Amino acid sequence: RRTRRGGGRMSAPRRVLILAPHPDDEIVACGLSAWRARRDGAQISVLYLTGGVPPREALWRWQRAGYAARVARRRAEAETAAALLRLAPVGFLDIPARRLRFCLDEAAQAVDRALAATGAGEIWVPAFEGAHQDHDAANALAARYRDRSWVWEFAAYNFAGGRVNSNWFFDARQGVIEDHLSRDEARLKRKALAAYASESGN
Repeated sequence: RRTRRGGGRMSAPRRVLILAPHPDDEIVACGLSAWRARRDGAQISVLYLTGGVPPREALWRWQRAGYAARVARRRAEAETAAALLRLAPVGFLDIPARRLRFCLDEAAQAVDRALAATGAGEIWVPAFEGAHQDHDAANALAARYRDRSWVWEFAAYNFAGGRVNSNWFFDARQGVIEDHLSRDEARLKRKALAAYASESGN
């Protein structure tokens, strides 16, 4: 879903920066759209806004000693998934999951650096859905760039109408483009998701 008015085409972006609130959101929300754009010649970069692991103090006591290993594993999984879809990681921020909203200035500086380094004219980000605070914080962060970049939103999940909805916008006022996957594309997405073995319980 585009959040800037005017012309432009979703199907032929040139340089794109994906803002992934956590490692795996780039796959869940827009992995195959990114893969298709990359196949068509676009440069697709990913900035991971958090390490994907809650703060050390939020873990069970017996998990805290392995905090650094958990973060390193999530990063390695992100690199594996990115290689499968031919995406280019451009940064991993040292912000714990569930803490992005407290670190928006730091994250904005990282986005500025990533945009300058990649020359991206488009930002792709999960929609503001009220489902996960890091997703909503990433969306709010992307909104500050909408006057100088195209900002596209991807549906992840929400709880509209009293039920969990995946890949569906509860508010489609600005129009929706649907991507329907072929069997081969669905297999590729499942393979990329499987790279995140640490998230298999989710």
